[in-house]
Amino acid sequence: MKNIFKTKKGQALVSLIVFISIAMIIISAMVTIIASNSILNSINQQSLQVKQAAENGIENALLNLLRNPAYTGEILDATLNGYLTVVTVSGDSINKTITSTSAASNYQWKIISKINYNENILTIISWQDSY
Repeated sequence: MKNIFKTKKGQALVSLIVFISIAMIIISAMVTIIASNSILNSINQQSLQVKQAAENGIENALLNLLRNPAYTGEILDATLNGYLTVVTVSGDSINKTITSTSAASNYQWKIISKINYNENILTIISWQDSY
Protein backbone atom coordinates (compact mmCIF):
# COMPACT_ATOMS: atom_id res chain seq x y z
CA MET A 1 0.00 0.00 0.00
CA LYS A 2 2.83 2.38 0.86
CA ASN A 3 4.28 1.81 -2.56
CA ILE A 4 1.21 3.24 -4.33
CA PHE A 5 1.31 6.51 -2.38
CA LYS A 6 5.00 6.96 -2.95
CA THR A 7 4.67 6.80 -6.73
CA LYS A 8 1.92 9.48 -6.89
CA LYS A 9 3.69 12.50 -5.41
CA GLY A 10 2.03 15.86 -6.10
CA GLN A 11 -1.38 14.37 -6.92
CA ALA A 12 -3.03 16.37 -4.13
CA LEU A 13 -1.56 19.60 -5.46
CA VAL A 14 -2.75 18.90 -9.01
CA SER A 15 -6.22 17.99 -7.71
CA LEU A 16 -6.34 21.20 -5.69
CA ILE A 17 -5.32 23.32 -8.68
CA VAL A 18 -7.98 21.68 -10.90
CA PHE A 19 -10.64 22.13 -8.22
CA ILE A 20 -9.74 25.79 -7.69
CA SER A 21 -9.73 26.41 -11.46
CA ILE A 22 -13.19 24.90 -11.87
CA ALA A 23 -14.49 26.86 -8.86
CA MET A 24 -13.08 30.13 -10.27
CA ILE A 25 -14.74 29.48 -13.66
CA ILE A 26 -18.09 28.81 -11.98
CA ILE A 27 -17.80 31.86 -9.70
CA SER A 28 -16.85 34.20 -12.58
CA ALA A 29 -19.80 32.90 -14.63
CA MET A 30 -22.14 33.54 -11.70
CA VAL A 31 -20.79 37.08 -11.24
CA THR A 32 -21.28 37.78 -14.95
CA ILE A 33 -24.87 36.52 -14.86
CA ILE A 34 -25.67 38.58 -11.75
CA ALA A 35 -24.20 41.73 -13.31
CA SER A 36 -26.16 41.18 -16.54
CA ASN A 37 -29.41 40.66 -14.65
CA SER A 38 -28.81 43.81 -12.62
CA ILE A 39 -28.29 45.90 -15.77
CA LEU A 40 -31.37 44.41 -17.45
CA ASN A 41 -33.50 45.07 -14.38
CA SER A 42 -32.49 48.72 -14.27
CA ILE A 43 -33.26 49.08 -18.00
CA ASN A 44 -36.64 47.43 -17.50
CA GLN A 45 -37.42 49.66 -14.53
CA GLN A 46 -36.62 52.85 -16.48
CA SER A 47 -38.74 51.68 -19.42
CA LEU A 48 -41.65 50.98 -17.08
CA GLN A 49 -41.33 54.41 -15.48
CA VAL A 50 -41.39 56.11 -18.90
CA LYS A 51 -44.54 54.14 -19.79
CA GLN A 52 -46.18 55.16 -16.52
CA ALA A 53 -45.33 58.81 -17.20
CA ALA A 54 -47.04 58.56 -20.62
CA GLU A 55 -50.09 56.93 -19.01
CA ASN A 56 -50.18 59.74 -16.45
CA GLY A 57 -50.26 62.19 -19.36
CA ILE A 58 -53.31 60.47 -20.88
CA GLU A 59 -55.10 60.35 -17.53
CA ASN A 60 -54.31 64.01 -16.92
CA ALA A 61 -55.72 64.89 -20.35
CA LEU A 62 -58.91 62.92 -19.65
CA LEU A 63 -59.45 64.81 -16.40
CA ASN A 64 -58.77 68.15 -18.07
CA LEU A 65 -61.19 67.34 -20.91
CA LEU A 66 -63.93 66.59 -18.41
CA ARG A 67 -63.32 69.95 -16.75
CA ASN A 68 -62.68 71.91 -19.96
CA PRO A 69 -63.81 70.43 -23.31
CA ALA A 70 -61.62 72.99 -25.14
CA TYR A 71 -58.43 71.55 -23.59
CA THR A 72 -55.70 71.10 -26.24
CA GLY A 73 -52.83 69.63 -24.26
CA GLU A 74 -49.78 70.71 -22.32
CA ILE A 75 -46.24 69.85 -21.38
CA LEU A 76 -46.16 68.16 -17.98
CA ASP A 77 -43.34 69.24 -15.72
CA ALA A 78 -40.51 66.73 -15.39
CA THR A 79 -40.33 67.33 -11.64
CA LEU A 80 -43.71 65.62 -11.24
CA ASN A 81 -42.54 62.15 -12.30
CA GLY A 82 -38.97 62.65 -13.46
CA TYR A 83 -39.74 62.49 -17.17
CA LEU A 84 -40.81 65.16 -19.62
CA THR A 85 -44.28 64.33 -20.95
CA VAL A 86 -45.93 66.11 -23.87
CA VAL A 87 -49.72 65.80 -24.17
CA THR A 88 -51.66 66.91 -27.25
CA VAL A 89 -55.38 66.75 -27.91
CA SER A 90 -56.73 67.03 -31.45
CA GLY A 91 -60.02 66.42 -33.22
CA ASP A 92 -63.45 67.97 -33.29
CA SER A 93 -65.78 68.67 -30.38
CA ILE A 94 -67.02 65.05 -30.21
CA ASN A 95 -64.24 62.76 -31.48
CA LYS A 96 -60.82 63.52 -30.05
CA THR A 97 -57.38 61.95 -30.16
CA ILE A 98 -55.09 62.28 -27.15
CA THR A 99 -51.38 61.70 -27.71
CA SER A 100 -49.03 61.46 -24.74
CA THR A 101 -45.29 61.11 -25.31
CA SER A 102 -42.84 60.61 -22.48
CA ALA A 103 -39.10 60.36 -22.92
CA ALA A 104 -36.00 59.51 -20.95
CA SER A 105 -32.38 59.37 -22.04
CA ASN A 106 -32.70 56.18 -24.13
CA TYR A 107 -36.44 55.53 -24.14
CA GLN A 108 -39.54 57.09 -25.55
CA TRP A 109 -43.07 55.86 -24.94
CA LYS A 110 -46.07 57.14 -26.84
CA ILE A 111 -49.71 56.42 -26.09
CA ILE A 112 -52.51 57.37 -28.46
CA SER A 113 -56.03 57.29 -27.13
CA LYS A 114 -59.15 57.99 -29.15
CA ILE A 115 -62.15 59.23 -27.21
CA ASN A 116 -65.72 60.28 -27.79
CA TYR A 117 -67.01 63.20 -25.75
CA ASN A 118 -70.74 63.70 -26.30
CA GLU A 119 -73.29 65.26 -23.95
CA ASN A 120 -70.83 65.34 -21.02
CA ILE A 121 -70.12 61.62 -21.38
CA LEU A 122 -66.51 60.72 -22.12
CA THR A 123 -65.96 57.31 -23.69
CA ILE A 124 -62.51 55.84 -24.40
CA ILE A 125 -62.68 54.14 -27.79
CA SER A 126 -59.08 52.94 -28.09
CA TRP A 127 -55.78 53.00 -26.20
CA GLN A 128 -52.65 52.18 -28.18
CA ASP A 129 -49.11 51.98 -26.84
CA SER A 130 -46.08 52.46 -29.04
CA TYR A 131 -42.45 52.56 -28.07
